[in-house]
Amino acid sequence: MKFFTRVMKPGRKVIISLFDVQQGEELIREFRSEFETLIPEMPLMRKDDQLLERQLILCTVYLAIYKTMKKKGKNAEEIWQLCLAIVEAMVKSIPGVFRWLARKRLFSKKEKHREMTSAGISQKRQFPEDFVFKYVEGSGTDFDYGLDMTECVMCKFYSRQNAEDFLPYICKTDYVFSELFGYELVRTKTIAQGDDLCNFRFKK
Repeated sequence: MKFFTRVMKPGRKVIISLFDVQQGEELIREFRSEFETLIPEMPLMRKDDQLLERQLILCTVYLAIYKTMKKKGKNAEEIWQLCLAIVEAMVKSIPGVFRWLARKRLFSKKEKHREMTSAGISQKRQFPEDFVFKYVEGSGTDFDYGLDMTECVMCKFYSRQNAEDFLPYICKTDYVFSELFGYELVRTKTIAQGDDLCNFRFKK
């Protein structure tokens, strides 16, 4: 629940600005209740890659919002606009110097080695719904490094939750992070849109 609170603390202002205080607070309570219901349903995955684990938790927050708002008659695009505003508020609440440091760390030799190691571990498929991906070395010209994701935990989780129509929207989160943290992301394929993989290419 700590991560849910971290997302909703800056997100609360967004929600209240879009609704009113009473309705906004009620929505947050409903989101929290739905999130708590989803926790036991979350796929089992490795605990040695915190970045991937946080992605799953964030997408579970999205799913809680999606399920709550869909019951209220909202469509996927309307729900995504709410999620987008919340996640942007969360990232912007991080001081600029910490975002700069995170960007610098993302392209460090240590991080590249960590991604390479994590990719190798993913190939063992310890958990059936977990991420599976390969590390792609870059030239530094077109891109610095990349990941070819061939199995996505979110796609499998959302499919189980009958939320496939929301999958293409949550993929947009990667571009939100790249823009607000200040690095370039190029991706021409996603599993959510029916491709065989998600081809992430990162550049400083």
